[in-house]
Amino acid sequence: CHVDEVEIDFHAIVLRITPTTLKDCSKGLRRILELVQLVTKEMELKVHDVVAKESDSSLLFKVNLQPLTLLIGRHDQAVIQIMSAAMLIMFQSVENQNGSGRKTLHISINDLLGFAHEVLQPQQQHQKALGSTNMEFRVGYGTENCGSVVSQDIYLDCEALPIRLSPKEFLLVQRVVEGIKKRLNSPGQGKLHSLQQYQHRSRPSLLRYQEKGTGIMTNIRMEIEQFSFQLDSTLSVQFIMDKVKGRFEGCLSAMTGDCSAKVAGNHCHKGEWEAIIEPLPITLSVDQMPNEVAMRVFTKQDLKANISSSLLKDYLNFDFSQV
Repeated sequence: CHVDEVEIDFHAIVLRITPTTLKDCSKGLRRILELVQLVTKEMELKVHDVVAKESDSSLLFKVNLQPLTLLIGRHDQAVIQIMSAAMLIMFQSVENQNGSGRKTLHISINDLLGFAHEVLQPQQQHQKALGSTNMEFRVGYGTENCGSVVSQDIYLDCEALPIRLSPKEFLLVQRVVEGIKKRLNSPGQGKLHSLQQYQHRSRPSLLRYQEKGTGIMTNIRMEIEQFSFQLDSTLSVQFIMDKVKGRFEGCLSAMTGDCSAKVAGNHCHKGEWEAIIEPLPITLSVDQMPNEVAMRVFTKQDLKANISSSLLKDYLNFDFSQV
């Protein structure tokens, strides 16, 4: 019996991630990923043995999640709620007769929403911290010699990514993140294992890094239609980046590339938005070497900033202890 396509559907999935469960499950998840990599490697060797005698072979694995709700934090404390109308996770492996192949991991998310609130109350309506958006993430590995990775391509495509937070919601998000970091760095049972110690261990990663030799050829490309961050308070400001495009090439220890976008800043006064920074196209150039990183930001247009009396007044009256 030969299976070349597997599809699994889940409906109405709700997952809760707390600092305790993340701490307890992190080690097990790493072991599962290591086991999956070992099994995948053995399957590739067997497939190549068969392919050498027959023809090209492919395997497609799909998981559909619709809808999906992710709760981050304890039920009686600050909670980050992430919702998606539909999520598709797809893995495809193609093996050729000449020993080469291609493995691709594709994740697409539709109608992604985010909320931040003190205590989860299903009946209460909360302001969206993350507005509705769609995104796609894809990682592709080129292989030779029966599964050895020689190149990798990473691609991120996202529509409008609007983030809107009040000072209170900003503190809630910060509290949840700090709680998870504190729990991950806390002593475990028996032996003390910190997050830094785990980082030095060999474990599966989406990015295959090779310390010696020429390294694995890596291409990273991202496109974001619009990213915006808005802080709702007595000092209401908005930061916008339009047409964000980035491309980086090389290996993970030596990579070059650039990222371009049109940036702007606004201030809200009496219900009307005033420009703080006029739309300005900028480019960030990155040149990374094994022991240093050179970054350069430049633009071909003049920077135009508007400092109004209303902006200065709101700035002086703003309580910075809120954030």
